Amino acid sequence: MGLFAVMFMIVGTTLVNPTTAADVKEPVFKGKPLSAWVEQLSDRSANARQAAAVALAKMGDAAKPAIGPLIAALGDTDDSVRDTAAETLSLFGKQVIGPLTGALKHPDAQVRRGAAQAISHMGADAGEAVGALIVVLKDDLNPDVRETAAYALAAIGPAAKDAVEPLAAVAVGKDANLHGPALMALGGIGKAAVPALVKLLNEKAPDVRVGALLALALVGRGAKEAVEPLIVLLKDDDVEVRFSAAAALGSIATDGPEAVGPLAGALHDKEAKVRTQAAESLGRFGVEAVGGVGALIESLKDGNKDVSRTAADALGAIGPAAKDAAPALTALLKDNDPVLRAKAAAALGRIGPSAQSATAALIVALMDTTSDSVAANAARALGKIGPGAKDAVPALVELAKDERSPIREAAITALGGIGPDAKGAAPVLRAALKDKDVYIRTAAVNALRRVEKTENKE
Repeated sequence: MGLFAVMFMIVGTTLVNPTTAADVKEPVFKGKPLSAWVEQLSDRSANARQAAAVALAKMGDAAKPAIGPLIAALGDTDDSVRDTAAETLSLFGKQVIGPLTGALKHPDAQVRRGAAQAISHMGADAGEAVGALIVVLKDDLNPDVRETAAYALAAIGPAAKDAVEPLAAVAVGKDANLHGPALMALGGIGKAAVPALVKLLNEKAPDVRVGALLALALVGRGAKEAVEPLIVLLKDDDVEVRFSAAAALGSIATDGPEAVGPLAGALHDKEAKVRTQAAESLGRFGVEAVGGVGALIESLKDGNKDVSRTAADALGAIGPAAKDAAPALTALLKDNDPVLRAKAAAALGRIGPSAQSATAALIVALMDTTSDSVAANAARALGKIGPGAKDAVPALVELAKDERSPIREAAITALGGIGPDAKGAAPVLRAALKDKDVYIRTAAVNALRRVEKTENKE
């Protein structure tokens, strides 16, 4: 046993139990004592050093005497060893915060960065480290260390609210590489950082405004006070700002109609990515976006397929309240884009019985030979339309015998959705009870119950 390991055993075990080192039985993992694993942290092989850090992690609290050597390993020349040492240290919980905050003052920048990384792994449990991290954020001369400190504050979350002002200063500081990490840290802190983030929306630099928008989106519904400034930014000169504003509104304003009109207006933005994001955000509002149905119907004809596809998804998310979109969605079942056809069928299904006028077109879509998704979604839509789609029963009966499992399952489920008007499908449904696919057997049981209106006797 090397001199380092012997010293470790004498000092380390005495720290754990102040009786005598001889009285303490050394922990063992995979046949090797703790001191041997600690000594392996100094092995010439990086793989061996990393394996030692992993072993110490698996030993749990019994490896507490290894905290010092693990902190030293934060300065290892190998990235994997440093990262593993940081993760292992975080597993010791609050008892390691003191040593880690002390390591934030280490002369080796790698050790300081590793200490901040270990703290970030601890998340909300590392609230006691906020003060030390703020000092690093303000004063450390190494940008990588400051960046990692920002990420650690983000991981700590709301408990790091005292860091809002320093982070906001870094977000507009001289080092542009730290703007993003600082802004994301503000987003991680949450509601307490919203006033600072709203103020940053007025900065001239587009990257700061975009970062602030992304951070507000991370806060989500807790950032309601940002809605009005975000609406203004939907008309910003910078496309990335407009795009990010539309995305942030989709995360923040989902329970109120104030953003529906402005987002509907953004569906006419000159940039397709902004139009697509506006449609996606409206879809997140669900039925609250009913005021945007007309604009979304227009977007179904957008020359950009991503916009049209996302508009179809949004109309489906609005559900029955989007019934006025049924004719336009029905027309898309003949589009040359199979993805758009599939999304149109799915949207019609989510509109439900109010989309009964699409029944004939959906029956035709059942026979789509170019896309299984179109056929399956058409079947599901017919089932959700319900009894009003009874004309589809013969076609669905045939599809219930299809060789493709997803198609069979969709057709069987649809027959159940149509209910007693599909009782003629009972023989096919009984045959499906013996299908090799358990999901199809389950669908058949449920469908039979609905078409025959019988109780499950199993």
